[in-house]
Amino acid sequence: MSEPSTVERLKLLAARPVLNGLDPAVLQDVDAALESVDVPGGAHLVERGETGAPRFLVVQGGVRSSFVGPDGRRHVAFEYFRGSSVGEALLLSGRPAPLDLHAIRDSHLLLLSRARFDELTARHPELMLNFARFVAARVVELVGSPDFLASFCHKADRLPRSIALLAVGGEEVHRVRGQLADALSRFRTTTRLTAPQARKAIEGRAEMGTEGAYGRLIEWVDALDVPGDSLIFECELSDASWLDFCLRQADRIMVLLDDAESPPTAKGIDWWSGAKLGERSAHLELAVVHRQSSHPPHGSSAYARLPNVARLHHVRARDTGDAQRLARWLLDRPVGLVLGGGGAYGIAHVGVLKALEEAHVPVDTIGGTSMGAIFAGGLARGWDADRIMGEVRALFASRFALYDPTIPFKSLLAGKKLDRVLEGLFEDLAIADLWIPFFCVATNIVRAQSQVHDSGSLRDAIRSSCSIPGLFPPYQMLKDLFVDGGLVDNLPIDVMAERCRGSVIAVDVFPYQRHGRELAPGGLARLLNRLKSPTDGLPLFDTLMHATLTGSQRTTEMSRANHPPALYLTPRLDKFGILEWRSYEAMFREWYECAAREIAGGGFPRSLWEGGLEKAAPSQH
Repeated sequence: MSEPSTVERLKLLAARPVLNGLDPAVLQDVDAALESVDVPGGAHLVERGETGAPRFLVVQGGVRSSFVGPDGRRHVAFEYFRGSSVGEALLLSGRPAPLDLHAIRDSHLLLLSRARFDELTARHPELMLNFARFVAARVVELVGSPDFLASFCHKADRLPRSIALLAVGGEEVHRVRGQLADALSRFRTTTRLTAPQARKAIEGRAEMGTEGAYGRLIEWVDALDVPGDSLIFECELSDASWLDFCLRQADRIMVLLDDAESPPTAKGIDWWSGAKLGERSAHLELAVVHRQSSHPPHGSSAYARLPNVARLHHVRARDTGDAQRLARWLLDRPVGLVLGGGGAYGIAHVGVLKALEEAHVPVDTIGGTSMGAIFAGGLARGWDADRIMGEVRALFASRFALYDPTIPFKSLLAGKKLDRVLEGLFEDLAIADLWIPFFCVATNIVRAQSQVHDSGSLRDAIRSSCSIPGLFPPYQMLKDLFVDGGLVDNLPIDVMAERCRGSVIAVDVFPYQRHGRELAPGGLARLLNRLKSPTDGLPLFDTLMHATLTGSQRTTEMSRANHPPALYLTPRLDKFGILEWRSYEAMFREWYECAAREIAGGGFPRSLWEGGLEKAAPSQH
C-alpha cells in the first residue's frame, strides 16, 4: 500500500480526540514515533490476554475487536476504520488485552509502542494528561450503561461495510446473486465490485495477484468505501487471485452454491479448502440454491457441517423473497417468530400465521415449544397457513385423533397415535433441510435442563418437545429422555434472541392464570377429565398442563424483560377448553382477526424489517 504523506498523517492525528488541543510540535514528535505497517486481511494483531500491545491508528482498511461469549460464540465489540484508533487504555494500564484484535481486511496502520509512548510522555507531560482524560471519559461512559455489552449488538458500526458474494454454479446461482445484491441495495447504498472493474482499476500497473496490484486495489477500494454504505465483492472460483482478494476484504461472506454441485463428503469439499473458507475470520454463511420446488431439500446436514459455516440457508432460484431473506440476515434485520405451547390453544397460532402472511410480514426464522413447535415445523418445511390449517382439520375431524389410553405405568396415553401424526406431517425431514431456520425446546430429564434442538431429525425434535408429563410417555433420543419443553421454557424468546438480532414476534397462547368460568369440555377432554384432582377440583388434564407450564411463567417474564419482542400476542382463549381440539375453526378465526387488527393498527411496523438503514456515525473509539 502507498505510504501516507506527513501532512496526511498529521491530519489524522489532529482529528483524534486523545490528541485534541496539543501543540503542533508535539504532534510532529508523536508522528515521528509512529511505525507504519501493512497487515493482510484476517491477520491477528492482538490476542486476548496479551500484554504490551501497542496503540493502533487506522490509515486504510479496518480493525475489529471481538470476544468469545458464555455461549461459546464469537461476538464483535467494536470496529475501527480510517481515522479511528485503539489501544490507548492498554498503553496506560499495561494490563493484558481483554479482547482479540484482527484486521478486517488488508490494512495500513500506524503503531505506537509502549516504549516510544513512555519516551513521548516523559518529554511531553501534557500528552499523558490527554491520554488519561480520554481513557477516563470512556470508562465513565461504559460504566454508566449497565447493559453496555448488550449494546454492542445494536451498534450501527457493527453492520457490514463489505460483503463478499461467492457464486459457485451456473446461471441460476448468478441470478440469485444479482437478486441478493438488489435486495441489499434496498437497505443501504451499495457499490458492486467485480473482477473486470478491478483489472481496469490496476490497468498498466501490475497483474492481478502481484504485490503491486494488491496495493493499487486497496487504494481503489478505500476510495469507494463510504461510511454507512456497503461494498459488495462479486467473485467466482475460476478467478483465484480476485477471489482471495475479495475474501480478505470482507466483513461477511455469503457462499451461493448450486444444489446440483457435488455434495460434501466426509472430507469436505476441495474448493472449500482451496479457498481457505474454513480459516477466514469473517462471518460466513452458506446458501444452497435450488430450482423452484414445493418440496423441502434433502441431505443438507453435510453442508451445515462444513468448516466455519455460521448459518445454512436454502433459497429457490427464482424466488425474490428468498433473496430478500438473505439480505435481511446479512444486515441483521431478520424477523423471528416464537410460538408457545398450550394444548389445543396452540391452534390459535395458525390464525396468527395467516394474518402475518396476508400482511406480507416475512418470517426468516422460527422456533417454538410443544404445540408451537409443531406449527413452527410446518411453516419451516414450506407450508403456508392454509395448508397447515388443512392438516388441523383433517386430524381433528376425528374425535379420538390422539386418544390411545394405556395402562398408566408411564403415562395416560401410549403416544403411538401422536408418533404416527408427527411421522405423517414431517416424514424423515432433517432440520438442516428446512426452508426456514428452525429450533424447538424440550426438557431433558436425564440432565435436568432445557435442550434446544436445531439439528437432526425434525420429527424427533418436535416429538421430544411435546411429550407432556403424565399424558404422553417421555421420548428417548440416544441415552437422554425428554418431556415437554414447556416445563422450563414454554415461550423461548431468549433462545430466539441468541439467534436473531432482528425483530421478534412472540405468540403466547397459554393462560398461566385462569380466567372466566369452567366450561364443560368435549371429546377427548371429557374422557380424560372424568378423573378429578382430590385437592383442588381441577380436571386431571388441566392439572397436568398447569403443573407442566407454571414454572415457565417466570422464565417467560424474564425473557420478555431481557429481550422485549417487537410484537407480543397473548390470545384470550378462556372460553375454550384446553383439550377442545374440535373448536379449531373458532380458535383459528378469532386469532386470525385479532392478529390482523394488531398488525393493521401498527403493532408491527414495516420499518422494522424493510426500508433504508441510517448511515453509521464515524467511530469515536
